[in-house]
Amino acid sequence: MSSSETFSERAAMRTALGDAARQAWPNCVYAAAAPDAVIDLDGDAEGRIDWVIRYEPALYQQYLEALSPADSVLMKDASYKYVDHRDLVMVYRLPGRGTSAVVRRVSTAMSKSLYVLKGVDFGDFLTSPDEFTHDRDVFYRAIQILSSMPPHPNILSPPPIIAVAGLSGDEGKALVCGTLYPFMARGTLDDQVTRCKKDGMRLSLRDKARWCLQISSAVAHTHHTAHTYHMDIKPANILVDDQGNTILIDWEQSGAPLYTLAPEANGEWDVDEVGGLGTPSKLVYTQYQGPVRVNLPRGRPLWNVFPDWSKRWPKACEAAEVFSLGRTMWMLLQEVPQEDVEDLDPEGITVNWSEDADDIPDCWKAVVMRCLERDPNERIGLVDLVQFWEGQQQIPLASCLRRRINHKDLTQRCLDIY
Repeated sequence: MSSSETFSERAAMRTALGDAARQAWPNCVYAAAAPDAVIDLDGDAEGRIDWVIRYEPALYQQYLEALSPADSVLMKDASYKYVDHRDLVMVYRLPGRGTSAVVRRVSTAMSKSLYVLKGVDFGDFLTSPDEFTHDRDVFYRAIQILSSMPPHPNILSPPPIIAVAGLSGDEGKALVCGTLYPFMARGTLDDQVTRCKKDGMRLSLRDKARWCLQISSAVAHTHHTAHTYHMDIKPANILVDDQGNTILIDWEQSGAPLYTLAPEANGEWDVDEVGGLGTPSKLVYTQYQGPVRVNLPRGRPLWNVFPDWSKRWPKACEAAEVFSLGRTMWMLLQEVPQEDVEDLDPEGITVNWSEDADDIPDCWKAVVMRCLERDPNERIGLVDLVQFWEGQQQIPLASCLRRRINHKDLTQRCLDIY
């Protein structure tokens, strides 16, 4: 890999960089153990890789100064374990902002145990100080959201282990640079779908019904109990634990996937709620006509409506979350891998049910379509959605309605029954 080499796509660049790092690493691993070490790689047309290691104590000190101490980030009455970030060895990287990786600890008897590290490291700082500042703030916000949220079995718990720099006798002064969670080998809902597609199999209806209930319950808890929001609902942000239960993760509130984002929440619409005084209120949307507005400079959409809507128009926030749940449940029930839709224009995504989904009961399909109504006022509410899926857990699957009738009527009949 030459320093002047160009690539037609990101995937080819990542592959070339990864190959170069793998060649150089066995020779420079010990010299690179210092936290302020930086390795420069170069290569020739024959694929030979040269490396030079240098140390940047001044830059590393700037990185440390950009971190916040534990007593300003973490909840005062919570109990955490601390680990020095130098005690972590990366096994492989994961997608996500900042540093996201599977790691292991090297100084404990449990050194073979795997953890998922989420945070910001020296490499992130070197890549772009501005990006680092954004990712650091987003990372700290996610810790605070999870630490202050009332617990729910299907929502990620507050981090049990905190990775820090500058760990000394006063843990409150240690600089927070990461969180560690036990590694879940089953991966995400998207991993379940992708594996089944590859193996030519289908996920069981029992699992699908349980997972739809659990993710609906998690979002309902987020909205009605925690009074906050999760704008990044998608199969890849829902883990499956060792007991086969789902865990909603990624609470940065800094971006939304366009393939599950409600169309009215794309930043181009404002909302008001009219009615009341004995009559049902109604959401009224008007298209924004002013200058370009940006409150997510490094996310998408550029204008994030969720902070304002969750406080002023919670009904609109709920309707948008229900839409995202509907898209996510469709991807699970129909078994659509994320890679099939993530690069499509949102308007180009057609939610339909192929012959592969003939095993899905019609009332399940109907409730998904209620979530995806174009008019947010017509969407099912979170409480009713949870109630529906609760009713699907114990009944014999053969008793699910199969007649093809209007999906609104069908969903209401299911709710009346259960």
